[in-house]
Amino acid sequence: MDILIVSPGNYATGGVELLHQLCFEMNKQFDPSRQQKDVNAKMWYWECKTMFPQPKEYKQYGCQYVTKMPDDFKGLVILPEIWANQVTDPAFKDCKVSVFWESVDNYFQFCKPKDYFKFLERKDTIHLCQSLYAEQFCSDFGVLPWFIGDYINDDFMQPFEEVDKRYQWVLYNPKKGMDFTKKLIEFVGDSVAFVPIQNMSREEVINTMRHSMCYIDFGNHPGKERIPREAAMCGCCIITGRNGSAGNNSDVDIPKYYKFTRWEQSLPEIRDMIISTVYNYPQRTNDFNHYRRVIAHEHEAFEDNVREFIDWLRSEI
Repeated sequence: MDILIVSPGNYATGGVELLHQLCFEMNKQFDPSRQQKDVNAKMWYWECKTMFPQPKEYKQYGCQYVTKMPDDFKGLVILPEIWANQVTDPAFKDCKVSVFWESVDNYFQFCKPKDYFKFLERKDTIHLCQSLYAEQFCSDFGVLPWFIGDYINDDFMQPFEEVDKRYQWVLYNPKKGMDFTKKLIEFVGDSVAFVPIQNMSREEVINTMRHSMCYIDFGNHPGKERIPREAAMCGCCIITGRNGSAGNNSDVDIPKYYKFTRWEQSLPEIRDMIISTVYNYPQRTNDFNHYRRVIAHEHEAFEDNVREFIDWLRSEI
């Protein structure tokens, strides 16, 4: 069973890492009926002109790759949602084709309004989803996707209780919902220290999270975001908006009183929650134990989801 997983080349994001994790997990699959490994999954770095297209951050997954589709390829091509409209490309007429909805909102950013529903034109497209948010989006169009999910990198999974000292730092990602976050920072003032996660190596991010008390995210949550989960596993309390995947209790499974509507009327409530969280951290952090248990089992769930999907594919390809 030949599979090509399409990805941007030489580009490191959570979504790109997930595509490599999917490739790695697919290549582990074993057909018990024939007592052999029967999956050959490779990355396909699409439209990448660099000499070394594989991101160095993801070489750990050991994925083989191509930069163009092999002649007479008749296996499965998996497209990330940003290229979902390519399902009708004539180059794929002899292939099985799948769209992996790692996010929803990003799809609309990458296509023109007139093409919003082009991904529905090929009726035999196999849809995969990473989040309940994406699953609900597909269901609204009568599409029943396979749930694959994802998991955060093992580097973030070390016991955070070993940290000697935490600071009253409130972390945020300046690439996510910064218009609202800027207003919040100005409203809160000097009561706490806000620290942006930017220009850091993975090791620096982990070290910063393991010495902080809180992570806030008032972005759009186009899919099940990784940074809130990474911060939680490093011991941070999590405060979010209610946009996108944060609007349900599956993708961001934290107590509802840590989620706020992203408008100016909420600023006093959010400020009070932030201050209460950092000044009562030993008690507040326990509110996220359930969330951390869920995250701790995501890798195992991902393996199960991929195995079930491959078992189904064996009867289809």
